[in-house]
Parts: sequence; structure tokens; C-alpha cells
Amino acid sequence: MKTLNEDSISYNFILYILSVFILIIFTSAEKSLAVCDYTTLSSSTAPRLWTELFDVTTQPITWQGSAIRDYEGASDPSQGATASGAEQIASCCKASGVGANCDILNCNPDLMDPAAAGCGTEPSAYYACDTFNPFDDTDDVHLFGIRVNGSPRDSADQFTQSNWNFLVDLDCNGIGDYSVILNGNTDLVEVYYDPVDNQANPADLINEYCACNAESLTTCTSGSDYSHARSTEIPACPGDGSQNEWIIELQVPVAGFVGGSAPGFTCSDAGLGVCIIKTTSNSLGDEVQKDLLVQCDDQTGVCDVTGIDPTPITLAYFKSEKTYGGVYFKWSTATEAGNAGFNIYTKEKDGMVLLNKNIIPSKSIDSLSPINYSYTYSGEEINIFYISDVDLKGKEKFHGPFDLGQSYGQKEKTERIDWTKINNEVNLKNQIKTENSRLAALSRTQSLKAKNSKLVTTSTSATEMQFPRALVSIGEQGIYRINYEDLLNIGLDLSGVAVSSLALTHKGIPQQVFISSADEVFGAGDYIEFVGDYIKTLYTDSNVYILEVNPENSERVSIDTKPLKQKAIFEQSYTEQLTIGNDNIYTFSSPIKDPWIDSRLFARPTTPVTKIYNFDLGNLASPKGGLLTGALWGITDWPFSPDHHITIKLNGVQIDDKIFDGLKLVELSADLNSLGISLLDRSNKLEILLPGDTQASFDIIDVDSFSLSYERNFIANNGKLVYTDRGDAFEVQNFTSSNIVIYSKNGSSVSKHTNIEVIQNTRTYSVKFTGDKNNDIQYHVFEEGSVLSPELEIAPHTSDLKTGQAQYLIISHPTFLNELNALIAEREKQYSVKLADVEAVYTEFNGGIFDPEAIRSYIDYAFNNLGTIHVLLVGGDSYDYHNYIGNSSLSFIPTFYGKTHNVVNYAPSDALIADLDGDSVQDVSIGRFPVRTSDELSNIIEKTLTYPLVSIQNAVFAADKDDGSISFSDDSDSLIQHLPYGWTVDKAYLEGSTVADAKAILIDSINGGRALTSFFGHSSFGIWTFSGLFNRTDAQNLTNFGLPTVVTQYGCWNSYFVDPSLNTLSHKFLLSGLNGAAAVTGPTSITQASSDRAFGDILMNNLFTGQTIGEAIKNTKKQLSSGFSRTDVIIGWNLLGDPALLITE
Repeated sequence: MKTLNEDSISYNFILYILSVFILIIFTSAEKSLAVCDYTTLSSSTAPRLWTELFDVTTQPITWQGSAIRDYEGASDPSQGATASGAEQIASCCKASGVGANCDILNCNPDLMDPAAAGCGTEPSAYYACDTFNPFDDTDDVHLFGIRVNGSPRDSADQFTQSNWNFLVDLDCNGIGDYSVILNGNTDLVEVYYDPVDNQANPADLINEYCACNAESLTTCTSGSDYSHARSTEIPACPGDGSQNEWIIELQVPVAGFVGGSAPGFTCSDAGLGVCIIKTTSNSLGDEVQKDLLVQCDDQTGVCDVTGIDPTPITLAYFKSEKTYGGVYFKWSTATEAGNAGFNIYTKEKDGMVLLNKNIIPSKSIDSLSPINYSYTYSGEEINIFYISDVDLKGKEKFHGPFDLGQSYGQKEKTERIDWTKINNEVNLKNQIKTENSRLAALSRTQSLKAKNSKLVTTSTSATEMQFPRALVSIGEQGIYRINYEDLLNIGLDLSGVAVSSLALTHKGIPQQVFISSADEVFGAGDYIEFVGDYIKTLYTDSNVYILEVNPENSERVSIDTKPLKQKAIFEQSYTEQLTIGNDNIYTFSSPIKDPWIDSRLFARPTTPVTKIYNFDLGNLASPKGGLLTGALWGITDWPFSPDHHITIKLNGVQIDDKIFDGLKLVELSADLNSLGISLLDRSNKLEILLPGDTQASFDIIDVDSFSLSYERNFIANNGKLVYTDRGDAFEVQNFTSSNIVIYSKNGSSVSKHTNIEVIQNTRTYSVKFTGDKNNDIQYHVFEEGSVLSPELEIAPHTSDLKTGQAQYLIISHPTFLNELNALIAEREKQYSVKLADVEAVYTEFNGGIFDPEAIRSYIDYAFNNLGTIHVLLVGGDSYDYHNYIGNSSLSFIPTFYGKTHNVVNYAPSDALIADLDGDSVQDVSIGRFPVRTSDELSNIIEKTLTYPLVSIQNAVFAADKDDGSISFSDDSDSLIQHLPYGWTVDKAYLEGSTVADAKAILIDSINGGRALTSFFGHSSFGIWTFSGLFNRTDAQNLTNFGLPTVVTQYGCWNSYFVDPSLNTLSHKFLLSGLNGAAAVTGPTSITQASSDRAFGDILMNNLFTGQTIGEAIKNTKKQLSSGFSRTDVIIGWNLLGDPALLITE
């Protein structure tokens, strides 16, 4: 067994908790402006544009679980300096008038000064670390911020003669290791390092930078974009305008913390945490005299550690059983995010003792579905255990203690989504819709022609008639043909329409087509031929064109009749590309524009791992040459080097051997010819080897895919060949028919080759034709029988999307369009209402292509032209848009995805659909009914309409047990304070209670009818708390029929709505029946407790001032975004419900 000691992974990472003290120094030295030598700035020390730092998550510095709000105007020296104005640290304290909020009794730090004005509601100081590129620590930037009264600048736009000092304590021992000073006397940002653990001030100046460090920026103007320091005027009190309060911010690249004996520290070392411990300097005679004083009461001298990284896992269940000669452990997780694996310990008098020889690897690393684990320990009898989850940096989070033979928590009972039933319903409705569209289109075209029988052959009359349009969908690159009869089958009768009026467009851009017709009008036996381009996005691989009767968009291909030259030189091969790898694993932490990867490799020192790809090429022109490219990235990030070692071989020859560090994207490129590697027509082998020899406990790498470029013969496959090349002439072989069609495409110009030479061979045909030796041209060579047929359907009507008013805009999947009448009737009592078919939105705003960008574009139009206030999306979503998993999940209305955490790059966010100006903050109230069936929609509509009729003023607040220094019950109590007078509250808190008692209070309260149900604590999308306070089964079994509640959830993942396999707790609250909830709101990602608290305090205030729930969420994000960056809730917080729902008048 291994004893956990000071050299262990866990202990080292504990030492890397970041502690920041905010101090202010007052001096009277003579002012002098430093002279900056800008030419010495390197990329490692140059300041970054402040606009590049928008996505960093700032953390308020906290004291006993709450953001520090410093006294203003303190006169007692023990409380800080007696200065005022720019030297006074602020907290948005407004003494009188509108927005007055000064509060002496509840200030913190809790050091009473009777002469002080009090404190306000805003955090006084914060810290952040911006990784910029998560795969490269060298571009990390440490950010420090402090709120002050008055402008910190003098009349010359330089800083005043005061110093703002930020102390960094890496090991939480109460002594500053670094000091970062904004020296107002010299306008320098100075970095000091103290190698000795004593109470003296930092002694060694290791770096200094001009505060405003750019050639074109020599003074510190408000909001300077490119400098090491900036001062920005901000509203002191939200909603109350400017109160002459300012934020001073410093940015120091990681290289600025290296020099002399200073080792430096990165974002990875600092984490997202801020640990505040007591200061020792508090007299007027001390040169580091401070306005802000933090002092703690506990014996260790360490105050609350808040803003820490959320646990990588949600542990749902743990049990140990005695077996012959040892112990059998089994546990399950509800979610995992950045989790490398587990260790199991027991505790002895000398410390923790590790029971497993090697780390027990995670089965997923990032997963939102329950995962079960087991491990058997063979050895002496042990009765108490701890389990730790190990994150990708090697840091451990401990759970326990657990007694032998006892069960803790509960295994999640999951419910798989019945996609067979859902698809049957959707398909049936779609068949009815298609038939109705066919009949309507047929009636329309026939009616038009009957009324205009003498005019239909002219282009002008064809346009005036406004014929129905057809959506033309394709799924691969190639030549496509639309027959007259195919159009007639979907109800589009174009007989007699002038050929010159027929047009094909792509996102509104006319496309060149070839029309085969015996005369000038379209009719039986005629067809339209075009070259279709393949697309693949996150959402679809179906490209869509629109066929319409519109002579203004009618364009034709050119006809290439150039004959073969007698001495034409025929090209012998072209460059083909083969993709090696599949989309097998969904990972929300993917750093690239695709969350699907091929494989995840996990190696340990005793267990190297090799991934082998076997592939054939077929019709290889030459074994020599070729280019192999690929992308992979490191997952683990240890505090030492190196983290990763990977070897790549092709056909037994080593291509590359890479050793690298951290969360780094590695793009491979290998010229096979220079490496002497020969390709094979069949049975090539690509090997990816992780030897596990980096001295780390494990090495984890994600492999996206590889691409091989090689020379291929001009051999058709299944009667077709598409390639890009330049050349005098080409000969393509291996056709089974002499009827061969050839198109070439150069940008938007398309030509049909008619002067071709077809040669009959023994069993096959080949074709020769003229090429272009000066340009790379894309050629499509198809035999007649292999020409492709697109999918056709009548395009939805779009004319009414832009008309009238739409204060309340419903965008629905067509499956549910006819089932919203009751909701529409109710909302029309207060708003102008418009119901839009989402497929019409795709057609009008994205050329028929499935993508949420079309929805955002329409909302933008409606917001600016139709008076839209609220948007309701009707239909669920699934992140498996391409059915990679294979369970035929459906996305009724797709959402956007955003980065909300350092391990979450793909958090579903309807808020981004409502972000109309690109600042990541929603601009319009938005909600979603995440329904998949008519019954689910009926249930949620009835509860939505019932909720306002329930005139009750009571709530139940649930909270997890405390986690270290984080008190979820205190956080919940803070939210309760915002309830209006007269509301009654039940509390279901785990702290100080049993799980059974808290659970009973929670369920009994909801069943009795509660207008509001709130939860604060650890969660997944299926459960509240590791202890099993509330889960999906509990939600389904609620009996509050006729008394629906509204649920607010402050935790991780709990409003996630895109899982393709499992129903979530939110789904069960909303869709199980007429019980449960009318609306559920919360994050769809990992959140920080500090973000939840800040969001909740503002949201609760907004909810009870007459705002609808959608408006309250939108306004909360607007208010929150004006201060610190909190993308975890600003992007990640979503509403599943009607945005127009009111909790109280």
C-alpha cells in the first residue's frame, strides 16, 4: 500500500490554491511618468487586447462564503486607511435617494466601524485567469480587479499618486508570495517575488511594465483597450446610473511572474479558486497600509475557499462489501466532467493509504449519463474508506468517509427516451403534412393555369402567378436530376411553364442548371440537371436548394463543346483524400469545431495502448508520395513535464514521435515520400501508440481523425467519379454504360461537356474529354444510371413571417403547429401573437438548411420589426444531429452551443439564439417547451395556463449539505430574503437534517402546492445532491395535480435538454403529466457556486417585481454582464417553459 505524503499528487495541488489580497497604498512621492521601450516587448510580455479577455470567468474574492463588500469611508485605522475618492475601495454604497443600499450591519469583512458609511451590494475585488488557448499555458494571463470610488486617474490621464497592491499567496499560509502593484507614482505595473516565508514585504522586483503599454497608447484613458492596466467607469448601483465608481484592472502574462528565483504560476496552477486568508498589516505607519482588510476567525487562519473548480464528478452512489480476503467496492456517477479516474483510500494514524495499485480509469472522462464502476481490494480487513475523483490535472477531490457494508446515495434510475414511439408519431404527422402540402400545391398550380391558360408560357406571367416552390435536398457531391414527374408527385405541376422561368437558388443565390426540354415549356419527360455541393455542419449533412418559377434567378450552365486535341496529354492520376476515423464519441470538452471524436486513448506506465486503423485505398496510382494530416489533443495536464508521449506509424514506419505538455492541440502533417513510406492498394495500417512512459500516473489523448492525400487512377466507382485537377485532357474508366454525363465546376461557373469520346472496352466503357490545364477544376463524371435524385418537398409558405406584429413569437416544429391554440388564445389577451413554422424560418432565413442561425436571424428581424418581446420555441433537441449513436433521436428545434467552463466547450444554450448583437448576452426573453410528443405538449400547456390561476404565495427551498467552505444553505437563505412580504417558506436543507426528513419536506411541500421550488447545491441532470435528495422518479411521482410549481435550480447541468438517450429531471418535472412543474430553469453546464449565488440574488429580485420569468432571466443576465464575466450562467442558464409566465404580479 502507498501512503499519501507531501509528494503526492493531491497535496501538491492543494498547495496551488490561489489566494489574492487586495491592498491600497498611499504615498506622497513625486509623480514621474516612466519611459517605455516598446521595442523590448515580446509576445510573452506584451499586453493582450482587453477585448480578447471577454470570455474569462472572474471570481469575486470572498469572505465566509460571500463576495467581499468593503466598508466605505472607514476612519478606524484598523479598518484601513482614512483616504477618500479614488483611494477608497468601493462596494456600490449609495447613502440616500433612489437605489439607496448602504448596509452597515451586514457588511463584510465583519469588522464594525461606526464611522463608516457602510457597504453596498457589489463585490469589491476579484481575480481571474484567462487561458486564451486551453492547450498552451504560455499565453495565460492573470487578471486582478478592484472597485474604487472616483476616477483613479489624474487630470493628465495618468494614474493618481496611489498604489494598488494585489498579494498572491500560492500556499495559503498567510504570507504573500507575489505582489502585483499598480504604482501610481511611475505609472508602472510592478511584479515582486518574496522567496522567504515571513511577514516582510516582497523584496525582489522581477518585472515591471508600463501601465499603458502600447506605442499608440501612452496615457491611461477610460477603458484603454491595449494596456497592462485600465480604469473603467461603471455604474455603482445596478439600474441607478453612474455613481462615479471605477474598476481598476491589471493583466500580467504568466511570463511576468518568472524571474530570479520566482517559479511563476499558470492558470492551471491557480485554478478558478480564490482563497482569502488573514492579513497582518493594518496600521497607518505600515507602507502597505490597506483600505481593504480581511481577517478570519478560525484557528487555522484560513477563511472560506470559494469559487473552486466544481467537482469533476457527481457521485451518486457508493457501497463496500466484505468479500473473501478483501473488499468489493461499487459506485456510480451521475455526471463526469474532466474526470480521469478514481482512487480508493483508507485512513490510518499516519495519513491516507491508497488501496488501488493504479488509478481506476474513468469510462468516459466527460459524460452526462450515469456510469457504474467496481473494484476489488485484496488485503487486510479495513472498515472505513474514502474515494477520490482525479481530474485531468491530477488534483483529487475526496468523498467520504464510508463505512464497510453501508450504502450511500442511490443508483440513478434512468429512463431511456422511446424514440421508436416518438418517430412513429412524427412520421405519421409528417405523412399527413406532406399529403396536405401536395394537394394544396397541386390545387394552386392547377388553379393558376386554369385562370391564366394563355399566359403561362411567358416568363412574366409565370412570375406573377407565384407558383409554389420546392425544397431540393442533397446528401453527397454529384450530378442531380429533377424530373418533371418527380415534381408532379409532390404536387408541383409545372407543365406549360416557360423553361426560361425555372430557377434554382442556394441561400438566395442563383445556381446554373441544365434543362432538357423538347420546346420552350416544361412538361412530361423534361428534367432539370445541376451539380450539387455536399455540406457538413454540426447540425446537418443535407444541403438544400430551392426550385422556383422566377426568371430573375434563372441561370443556365454553359455548354463545353471543345474537342480533344490530337496530341492532347492525358493526366495519369489525381489527388484523392481519404478520411481515417469515425465520429464515435461525443465530448463536450472538444477544443475544435466538432464535438465528435474517433477515440480516446488512456495509457499507464504498465499498460501502453495502441490504436490501429486498417484501411484500403483502391486504384492507387503510385505507392510513393502522399500527405498524412491529423488532429489530436492532450487531455491530462500534470504539474510536471512531459504530460504526453505519442508515436505514430504507417505501414510499420515511424511517422512521428511527439512529446508535449498539457491540454494542447497537436496538428500532424507528414510528407510520406520524404519519410520513405510506401502506400498499399490494400491493407494499409496506421498505428497510434501511447507508451505510457512519461512518469505520469496516466496519459490521456483524444484522437479526432486523420486525412490521407494520395494519387489515385481515374477509375469510376459505382458509375461515378468526382475529382479536382488541372490538365489538358482526362480519361475516366470503368463505366458499365456508354451514356455518360460530364460537368465541370470552377467556382460558381458550371459547364456541361458534350464533345466527349466514349470508348467501349471488353467489359466496360471509358470516356475521354478536354480539361483545363491552367486551373484546378472540379469534374463530375457520371454514367446515366448513376446520376443522383434529390429529395423533394413543397417549400413551406414564408410570406407571413415578416408581416404584422409579434410581441409574443412562437417558433414551432410543424409536428406541433396545430396544437397550440389554447396557449395562443390566452397570450393574445395581453400580446400580439405570431405562430411560425420553424421549417418556414429555415426556408426564408437560411435557404431551407437546418441550422439555429436561421432562428436567430428571424428573431433578430422580429425584434427589430415586429415588436417581439418574448420567444417560445416548441420542440425538443438532441446533440446527435447525425445519428452517430444510432437510436434515431430527433432535433425538433436545434440550439447553439457555447463555452461555459474550461472543460465545457459545448454547453447547449438557447440564450445564444436570443443573442442578437454577438456579445453572448441574450437580448430577448426566450424559453422552450422541450416536447417530443403531442401528449407532452398538452401537459405543459395545461400546466402553463393553470399556473397563474393558482393564487398561492408560498415556496419550498431545498439545499445540499455544505461542501467544505461552501454553505449551500446560506446561499439558499440569501435567495429567500428576496421573497415578498407575506410569502411562506418551507426549507428542505440537508445540512443538519437527514436525507429522509429533508426529502419528505420537499416532496410534501410540492405536493401541497408551491408557487416556487428552489434548489441550491451539487446536481446532475438527473438528481439533486449526491445524497439523493430528489431524482427523476420523485418528480414523476409528484401528486400536485392542478397545482404546478415553477422550479429554479442552482447547480450543475440540471436544465440540460439535448441528451439523445435519457430523459432528464427537468423533462420529468415538465412532461410526466399534469403534476410537477409548469416551468424549469437552471444551467445546462457546470457552474460555480459564486456564479449561481450572484445570478440567483438578481433573478429573485427580478422575479418578484412584476417581470415575467423570461424577462427576469434576460434582465438578470444583462445586469450580471455589466460587471464580472460569468459565462457559466450568462450562456449556460436556460428556461424550459413559457417566457411570459408570471410568478407574481
